[in-house]
Amino acid sequence: DIASVTKFDRCRQLLADLGFIGPRQLGSFTPLKDGKRFRTFLRSLDRNNSRKTAKIAVIYIGQGQTEQVEIMHNTKGSVAYDSFLSGLGDVRDVKVLKEQGRYVGGLDPHVHSSTIYYENSHVEVAYHVLTSLPLKENDKQQIRRKRHIGNDTVHIVWCDNKRAYDVRSFMSKVTDVFIVLLP
Repeated sequence: DIASVTKFDRCRQLLADLGFIGPRQLGSFTPLKDGKRFRTFLRSLDRNNSRKTAKIAVIYIGQGQTEQVEIMHNTKGSVAYDSFLSGLGDVRDVKVLKEQGRYVGGLDPHVHSSTIYYENSHVEVAYHVLTSLPLKENDKQQIRRKRHIGNDTVHIVWCDNKRAYDVRSFMSKVTDVFIVLLP
């Protein structure tokens, strides 16, 4: 078929021009058959992120707070805490990040409007900021918030409480690192 030969020659020449194959390999170059399995493989390859990704929980503990139930209801923090948050990354729209194929750390754009997000050429970080996660008024335990926080391997805890923070407050099988900041 003349059309497939022309397509093959253009493909081979393009690969050679880009430096993916040299003159010695041109003769042994065999195109893959275009089929359903091949296209499925290519789609899954396109979905893979070339950068490392991380989701990190940021928890605010106010003065006098010791119990998980009261901490899970925090919707704002101190001025110093807010300043700290602004240094972690940029506030970005979750829906836009998702549309761009960026990492959102499991945040649903229909539920979460924004997140603090950091990226460079090697890494993407989506922060699960407890004070920014939607609060469900009827839920004393804040299960949806707890689900995000509990599934993060790193917890950054900003503690404005005079008493020491007990890392067992948010223990999970997933969390490996606790960074506790006592300003």
